[in-house]
Amino acid sequence: MVDLKSTVYALQNTLALQSGEDIFIYFSNEKPIHASIWAKNNNFPLDILNAGSPQNDLWDGDNSVVQLITDMEITGFSIHLIPREVGDETGFVSLHQDFKLVIRS
Repeated sequence: MVDLKSTVYALQNTLALQSGEDIFIYFSNEKPIHASIWAKNNNFPLDILNAGSPQNDLWDGDNSVVQLITDMEITGFSIHLIPREVGDETGFVSLHQDFKLVIRS
């Protein structure tokens, strides 16, 4: 079985490398455990994931990121790009819309 935390850290590193942004992670304490990934600057690099189409889980962005996400999905992880909300686990307070990845095992 593939470990959620190590897989999410790998995705964080790949996103940071490809986007040049600071990418943060949150791991839930409740079961089933899930993780959220977002950009520190409130500007998630959509073009790297799916050519800027939020809530479209057809990944067609940067090859290294798309391949990692595809591999994660093949091993049983559920990955969704969803809007951040004020007061969520990311500490979102911005007035413009931003997004996060939510990964569940």
